[in-house]
Amino acid sequence: MNTLNQDGVLDRTEREPFDSADREIILAVNDPEQLDYVDALPMTDEEQDAKFSQVAGVSVFSSEGTTEAIYSAAGAVIRGSDLVVEEYYETAFAIIRPPGHHAHKISEGFCFLNNVAIATQHVVDHHHIERALVVDFDVHHGNGTQELFYGSKQVLFFSTHRRDLSYPASKSSVNDIGDGVGLGYNINVPLKKGFNDVDMLYVCDQLLGPVATAFKPEVVFVSAGYDAGEGETIGGCNVSAKGFGTIVRKVLIGLILYCKCCSGVLDLPL
Repeated sequence: MNTLNQDGVLDRTEREPFDSADREIILAVNDPEQLDYVDALPMTDEEQDAKFSQVAGVSVFSSEGTTEAIYSAAGAVIRGSDLVVEEYYETAFAIIRPPGHHAHKISEGFCFLNNVAIATQHVVDHHHIERALVVDFDVHHGNGTQELFYGSKQVLFFSTHRRDLSYPASKSSVNDIGDGVGLGYNINVPLKKGFNDVDMLYVCDQLLGPVATAFKPEVVFVSAGYDAGEGETIGGCNVSAKGFGTIVRKVLIGLILYCKCCSGVLDLPL
């Protein structure tokens, strides 16, 4: 926040207050047992192990204050989505932790609750949105978001990710396109190790743009992960800071232009 302030970014934005997420809103996506688990954090290693494969998976860690942070993160995204859908703003940006796109009915991959999924379901249920687009760019596949909306035609999930990573071991290929009434509403664009600005911009221009034009979303959520950035050794990819900026501008400006009925974009850093 200090850097954003020094660079003058905060002077060009409005900061809005928000409350912790309401339990009933979260329960539209998550089971009560998962919230009971979140409420009981932090846990010892032994307690965590006892929850494994029930409500918790790999790589979830907690400490004092984790529960509060989880509810606050979800609440911030819900508040941002309300402000956008109700047309107070065209866009909102939620700077939050913990992240969410790996969480589904199980908390995993540093994600306890799927913030963007909770907010997306919220606008569908409470604002009667019929078409919501979730764009997920990250080195890792947004397995949790995909899982939660795999059978929905109200939510179109579009993910770009590196295709050869061992985690998450999810259905992340181009052939995984949804199920039931949601068939065709799940789009994966797996990319080779080392993908860069050119690759990502091609996806935006040649795939995402036409998809959005056809789908005509009323609201767009962006789960924005930056671990494909150059110099990030685990990600092993080469998207530059300028490249990320261009991608975000294309999403913020391009999708609103593509979709005349689009209320706005929520940009969520993972």
